[in-house]
Amino acid sequence: MFASDDDDNFFSAPKTTTPSNEPTTKIKAKTAEEPSSFNSSSPPKKTQIYSKIEVFDPQSHSDSDLSKICSVKIPETEIRTETNLTGKTSPYVVYLIEVHPAENMDVKIKYSTAWRRFSDFDLIRSFLLATHPSTIVPVVPSKTMQLMQKSIKRSLLQPNKQSADDRIENFSNKLKDPEFIESRRLQLQRFLNKCLENEKLSRNKEFWEFLQGHQDYWKTTLTNSGYEHKLNAMKKHGDETDKNGPFEKLKEKEFALKEVLVAYNDKSMSEFSMMNVYSNYKRVIENLSEIQPAIRKELAMTAPVMDLFLQQSRKAQLAENNGPLSDLTELERTMRKSIREGIGHHYLTAQHEAIFAEKRLSETKNERAELQHGGIPTNLSSLRGLGSMMKAAFESNIERESRSNKLERRENLESQLAIKTSADFQALKSACTTELANFEEYRKSTIKSSITSLIRHRLEYLKSTNQTWQEIQDIMQ
Repeated sequence: MFASDDDDNFFSAPKTTTPSNEPTTKIKAKTAEEPSSFNSSSPPKKTQIYSKIEVFDPQSHSDSDLSKICSVKIPETEIRTETNLTGKTSPYVVYLIEVHPAENMDVKIKYSTAWRRFSDFDLIRSFLLATHPSTIVPVVPSKTMQLMQKSIKRSLLQPNKQSADDRIENFSNKLKDPEFIESRRLQLQRFLNKCLENEKLSRNKEFWEFLQGHQDYWKTTLTNSGYEHKLNAMKKHGDETDKNGPFEKLKEKEFALKEVLVAYNDKSMSEFSMMNVYSNYKRVIENLSEIQPAIRKELAMTAPVMDLFLQQSRKAQLAENNGPLSDLTELERTMRKSIREGIGHHYLTAQHEAIFAEKRLSETKNERAELQHGGIPTNLSSLRGLGSMMKAAFESNIERESRSNKLERRENLESQLAIKTSADFQALKSACTTELANFEEYRKSTIKSSITSLIRHRLEYLKSTNQTWQEIQDIMQ
């Protein structure tokens, strides 16, 4: 919906980054809402994109909660430009990650800074998602292209044509909106802090390479780990679910929450259109005050009050979007992208592997039993079964005995594999059940607090705007 801080530009050719001396736009983050007890006094001057320090080894510290020995912040952002092969420039946003060691603690973590693009955050999350099958990995905000697709889709379905036109035009105008960049900065900082608070994720060496390492090195480390193969295997399941598994009930709750958010977004679209109408009213009142001397005083007094109403409306929407509505959106995306499409797909992969191993073992046992009774295998469920049937029809006694020994060895190996895959699946199922139970408590508390906050925000907004309209009415009378 806003600044194109994605690595991917979907409408241009491959890109090359501009030299470092190209002008950039800095956006200093708000820090008043982020108090911290960690020592951040007199940090080194940030003159390089990446700091040259030794990356912290999470295995070297015995404390299970690494958030007690350091803090991670994103204090500022920059809008930079890059040029593709066609010579076209496009803006993107980078985020400054600062790691602060805790005060009065003897830790091996050093103060560090590193600039990262939004796609870097998405990349490290994909890696954590692929390599932690029983952990609910926190989500990052939606990509710019996904936001654009949602905006255009809703605009086309909007019955009010003016509202649709306003939304499409407004999307392109907000690509550099400081409010959006600030909102995304807060969400990305929340993602890092949640990873740091998670015992399993914070112990991941690649996660610390992302926080403190050089850009080229940590990406190469991720690529060499082969995580993309696991990620692609997970994506093959699509929307498939185990109806008897632990994820089915959560899926229903996810869809219910999504419907609430869609309805609330539709309401926000209507409010956005009304705010444009009231903005036009304000301009009309200002113009009338110049050409209607008889009521010039009343009109001149009304215009500022109308402007106050618009400011109240925008402030209320911003408070809702960055507060309770953001929490609900993050919760829905966690249920969809981290649970159903994350540990849910890991669950299905392990389940399919266990079923396949049992099926292979059963085929081998049947083939061996047929061979011992002197019959010809009739199992044509696989190419292996078809090959065994053709061999049995023409083989000699010596070949038959050799194949019997081979089948015995294969049965032993497949039996071990079936036992291992079954045990791995049961262990993963148990871990996922525990993780889902903990998440359910978080889901209930988040929904309760967010809905309560939304209602409180809305009542305060209605109260303040009602007073403003009463003031306008008193002036015009």
